[in-house]
Amino acid sequence: MPPYNGLNGLLIELKNRCLKRGYTHEINLSLGSTDLVFNVYFKNEIGGFHIGYNLRKYWQFSFGTINGIGEKAMLEDFDNLDDGMKRHFINICKPCSGCLICTKGGKNKIFTVPVNYDSKEYKLCPSYPRHAWETIDCGLIDTLFKYHDLQIKYNEHK
Repeated sequence: MPPYNGLNGLLIELKNRCLKRGYTHEINLSLGSTDLVFNVYFKNEIGGFHIGYNLRKYWQFSFGTINGIGEKAMLEDFDNLDDGMKRHFINICKPCSGCLICTKGGKNKIFTVPVNYDSKEYKLCPSYPRHAWETIDCGLIDTLFKYHDLQIKYNEHK
């Protein structure tokens, strides 16, 4: 059974919640002789959700957020985030590997933000966050709505 089946109306619920919150929506469809691709976007003023299907991909069904605007600012204010958002950032941000790509050849400071969560130190890199998931559930959707709200909040305080 394809992974997009069995979501028990979760995509419809997501669509309704997005439209109720003022997100716009866009649908793109590409049909070829050997290919079928569709992408659905629900966008707020900064980010939003992406839902896609590609017949030729290993993960035929995809779900994620559109961008990571404001993540560094949120990490810098990590102590003031609620516990769920702290866990979210621990899960989506890679630990700094010391690659120094973020410095662009020494032109910028290191992007890594040190945080403390559950009595453990992390050095999180906001440059390459995880913004795609193979499966979704109500908990992830709730977390991502909070994340999108924080993107708007932290963008206003630049």
